[in-house]
Amino acid sequence: MFRIVGQYMSQFTVVRQRRKPRKKLCKFLFRALGLIATISLGLLAYLYWPRSLPPKPLTFTLIAHRGVSQTFPLDNLQNDTCTAKIINPPTHSFLENTISSIRAAFNSGADLVEIDIHPTTDHHLAVFHDWTVDCRTNGQGVTHEQSMQTLKQLDIGYGYNADGGQTHPLTALSPIELRSLIHSSKLGLGLNLSQLLYRSLWDDRSNA
Repeated sequence: MFRIVGQYMSQFTVVRQRRKPRKKLCKFLFRALGLIATISLGLLAYLYWPRSLPPKPLTFTLIAHRGVSQTFPLDNLQNDTCTAKIINPPTHSFLENTISSIRAAFNSGADLVEIDIHPTTDHHLAVFHDWTVDCRTNGQGVTHEQSMQTLKQLDIGYGYNADGGQTHPLTALSPIELRSLIHSSKLGLGLNLSQLLYRSLWDDRSNA
């Protein structure tokens, strides 16, 4: 009798010991689920709770991208799309990255003008955007594999048309050299690697 009771008590102890880890596991899971639910509710409240808009800034900086340029449709553009060939019918004669377009941007109220530069084989810096000259000019080849003298002979408006290439309304312009751009302004060394022209430094010279 004693042996039977002892065996029963021993089995009861084993069962009880087995139940304890399960109970602890259940508590851990409930707490974890509760923590996840709390974080989720807090995140939803943060995202969707109505909040007032930040105060309107007193000042802002207006940056002109490549100066005043031609416009084109923005849909269905790819990395290799030649935007010069799909421009809207021109309403002005300005082309990007030219002295006249930069001046027009500043005269229209721009604070900064972003420009693009490429090194040339004769150790100059050409103000031009594309990796190649094929799209916008009447030439061919990689931009930085040309000399400045060769680039100056190109027509950077030749590739611009809004009628499938039947007419070329924006011609007779050549790429400019960065040095010429600096000489047309008070920039000096103020033109830094960020490639930004500052309105406060721009000198609208009549002979530029």
